[in-house]
Amino acid sequence: KKIIKTTLKDRQLLSFSATLQPETEEVLNAIAHEPAVLKVERNTAEKARVTHQYLVCDQRDKVKLLQKLSRLNGMQALVFVRDIGNLSVYAEKLAYHHVDLGILHGEAKKMERAKILSAFEGGEFPLLLATDIAARGLDIDDLPYVIHADIPNEDGYIHRSGRTGRAGKEGTVLSLVTPMEESKLKKMAKSLGIELKEAVYSGGKLSEK
Repeated sequence: KKIIKTTLKDRQLLSFSATLQPETEEVLNAIAHEPAVLKVERNTAEKARVTHQYLVCDQRDKVKLLQKLSRLNGMQALVFVRDIGNLSVYAEKLAYHHVDLGILHGEAKKMERAKILSAFEGGEFPLLLATDIAARGLDIDDLPYVIHADIPNEDGYIHRSGRTGRAGKEGTVLSLVTPMEESKLKKMAKSLGIELKEAVYSGGKLSEK
């Protein structure tokens, strides 16, 4: 509000959000002159091209599962974790098991961030670990996988999952959940209108259960 107040009256104000909340819309209506609100939703065909799956495992086995998933043919995944603390834990354990990966966090400098993204898009490593803050504004072409190592809330799920299957392309969203997290994920999927399927990792392959 303070920034907008310092601008000229003759201005154009545009705001963008993947998830527009009613309270946010109220604020924008109050500070804008005759605002127009445009809402775009994915159609059924686009939604069908993104597969939502989950794997059940104990919390201590999530790193082991990521290690196995990193070896899948064609694996290139943006792996989301809760915060920078968890990011460090996952990265350290995966590196110990010789898994090639990149790390993105909010403290990464612009040049460092660009270098990591370029290497990831070039296929130099299969997993790119990131926090929600660090992943803001990311646009990776033809990203086949988004992996939720830590389960987010509904808005977080939409934001994260939207990194794959862009422009009608195919993609897979894979959530790693403990038995306790499974019910939370199912409720979230039902609320979001997402068809969720359980998957299994066996014999070096990922398949539906």
